Amino acid sequence: MIKFLTAEHKALLGILQRVKTLGKGAAVLAVGAVLCTACSSTPRGLAHKATRPVANYAPVQQDLALQQFALEVSQMADGQIMTFAQTPLGYGVQVTAQSEYVSALGEKCRKARAAVNGQSQLFTVCLQSDNTWRYVEPLAAGAEVR
Repeated sequence: MIKFLTAEHKALLGILQRVKTLGKGAAVLAVGAVLCTACSSTPRGLAHKATRPVANYAPVQQDLALQQFALEVSQMADGQIMTFAQTPLGYGVQVTAQSEYVSALGEKCRKARAAVNGQSQLFTVCLQSDNTWRYVEPLAAGAEVR
């Protein structure tokens, strides 16, 4: 016998065995009832409520110049352009602030685009749990993330 059947399914199978004596038509109806109830029941494991994952990590420690740069970028308005004398991406870099979002870690972040030596590079700054802003390194030089 199949091991994954519930008590309800076993009861229906018992009825099916008794119906066999009534004839083919009743047996077909009983098989249909068994199949319908077997296919319509929801597995109990899917009834759970989804919860948000808890970010359990230590804030990234960066030097004060990086934290200050990240803070200044975080305070820019969407579309605002500023030129920074010194950045992690180089000197005399023009930065354009882009949209804010909440990261998968639950951090408030801002995307920004930097014009470095004629190249456009996307980077991010995020507010950490200790209320310091951190600069997030681009994935790869010249990487385009949308």
